Amino acid sequence: MKTVTFICESITPMFMYGADGKTPELRPASIKGVMRFWWRAIHGDLSLKELHKKEGDIFGSTEKRSSFSIKIKHDKFKGKEIPQNYKFDIEFLNHGTFDIQSFFELVVLLGGFGKSAKKINQGKIKIIKIQRGDEASASYSEPSSLNDILTLINRVLSSTKNFKIENNKIVSQNFKFNYPMVDEIWIDNSTLNTKLKEDKIFKRSING
Repeated sequence: MKTVTFICESITPMFMYGADGKTPELRPASIKGVMRFWWRAIHGDLSLKELHKKEGDIFGSTEKRSSFSIKIKHDKFKGKEIPQNYKFDIEFLNHGTFDIQSFFELVVLLGGFGKSAKKINQGKIKIIKIQRGDEASASYSEPSSLNDILTLINRVLSSTKNFKIENNKIVSQNFKFNYPMVDEIWIDNSTLNTKLKEDKIFKRSING
């Protein structure tokens, strides 16, 4: 089993709630739900049967447990939301061979967490440091170019044929479904835009 811990900070407010739907809370189940979404979104080349099998192998299903577990460490906070500039740790205990580190880096970069995560000013976090096992934590610099982002995507995928750079965009190839699959990724005025095939767009500042 391998452990990797991400020291994170919210760069915008996050609207994530507990079981009552009202109390702000950072929950492992919510983090895993966002990760499931983005794993599907970059695997549009798979058949539904393959997609469900591989997703179950990594994230768990009614027949098997997840290949990793999550612990979140943070101080208490007040208010109706998780505030901006709030620091917390997310620890992954990986039981399998899935590259959980590269994938979580990608999720943080492309997506967002909680309600209204598509908006550029809500639901965004950044990774400050990464600690692998008992090693000392190391500072983290996120990808800021399309080439670097494509390299990160390809570290997660079993095939490097899912995406290519074309006309200053990362574009998907051979995707079979309209939703929720990534269609295009581009950078515009220091904003990273990730467009899904159903026209939903996630935006994130990459220099914030």
